Amino acid sequence: MTPEHILNAVAMACAFLGAWIIQVQMRAHQCTKHQRSAGVLAWIMAMLLWVVVIGLFFKPI
Repeated sequence: MTPEHILNAVAMACAFLGAWIIQVQMRAHQCTKHQRSAGVLAWIMAMLLWVVVIGLFFKPI
């Protein structure tokens, strides 16, 4: 595997993780024990993962 393929695999893993976090947060309003601060931190983490994905996929060659 070339370094480029490894970075693309990491980017895909981050994309799936970010999508999963967003999906969980979309259902979080149904949970009475859900805390607002945890939700905000999860959204921030998901957005940071998507920034990493964009950075890895569109890196200069």
